[in-house]
Amino acid sequence: MALFHRRSIPASSRLTGMTAVFLAVTLAGCANPGPPKLPSLFLPAPVADTKISASRVGNAVAIHFTVPARSTDNLPLRAPQLSGSLCRQLETGPCVPVASLPARISVAAKDVDGQPNQITWRDTLPADLTTGAPHAIAYRVEFFNTSGISGGKSDPVFAAAGQAPPIVFGLTAEGSRSGTVLRWQPASAGDILIRREDIAAAMKSPADNKHPEPGVAWLTADAESSGRVLDTSALPNVAYRYTALRRIKAQVGGRELEMRSEESAPVKFILREIYAPDAPTGLTAVGFATESSPFAVDLIWQPVNETAVMGYNIYRQPIDAQGAPLGPRTRINSTKANLPAFHDATAEATSRYRYEVTAIDGHGNESAPASTVLEPTPR
Repeated sequence: MALFHRRSIPASSRLTGMTAVFLAVTLAGCANPGPPKLPSLFLPAPVADTKISASRVGNAVAIHFTVPARSTDNLPLRAPQLSGSLCRQLETGPCVPVASLPARISVAAKDVDGQPNQITWRDTLPADLTTGAPHAIAYRVEFFNTSGISGGKSDPVFAAAGQAPPIVFGLTAEGSRSGTVLRWQPASAGDILIRREDIAAAMKSPADNKHPEPGVAWLTADAESSGRVLDTSALPNVAYRYTALRRIKAQVGGRELEMRSEESAPVKFILREIYAPDAPTGLTAVGFATESSPFAVDLIWQPVNETAVMGYNIYRQPIDAQGAPLGPRTRINSTKANLPAFHDATAEATSRYRYEVTAIDGHGNESAPASTVLEPTPR
């Protein structure tokens, strides 16, 4: 029979083996942490299509975008500034860098709501892109980390190349009862947009991302051929600055692209409350006498359909058969008439009168008169 001899194991070896068993059991009960993550390169995340746009004005394109504030692995960017570039691409061919627009932009710049800074870059188009029919060009922005490595170009944003619409000439402003009347030299191309700026409001309120043009409103001309638009929302006694531009829209490659002209020369205007209301219409005069009452004249007219009209004045003047005055023109109402009718109990049956009625607004402005002649009553 073979004999197996028992061999002695040193204590240090027994301890090492026990430690290995303990570690194996312990690690078996824990989740596998996976491979370690590489340190972030802090590559600026590409600008998404929802955060970039382009607009063509005159012979330049403005590209508006939001500066990336996070990396491609969604970490806040550490560098206080980013270097960026812009490229322009035709329908075929590479995206060619716009040489005048590499720039460094502050990442720390925020708006009043703590949102990433919004930037506008302008590309002045070369001569070959400012002639001919509208056609599409694309732009992409790109940003780099401190080592000059890019996180990728933005999604493309499109603008229109080609001949820009002509500038609007001859812009003028004048007041009327209904608002400010704006006129210009009409042309055959495009719509007209009117930019109205409240000068005082623009000076008091600085621009921000929510209100890039404080105190500014836009009006659209109803018809290009008319060369006229009425600003009915202009407030009286407010100083405005008006400019006009021409807009053309074109379908290019399934996209509606827009081109605008440069703005016209500005016009400053203040609408004053000095414009008279419309004149009454349909004035008639009827003289009568009864056995129980002396001669009198009843006047009726069509009311002026304006909320600012506060009443009416009535005037009477004796005239001859040729209409020449025989006496002064006299107001015969002591207070403003509130209704479109008046009873004149002081007229004489044997006289020929010219009656006139005017409308009065709350500022005391008086309209042109409505008039009629009352022939004398035969004896």
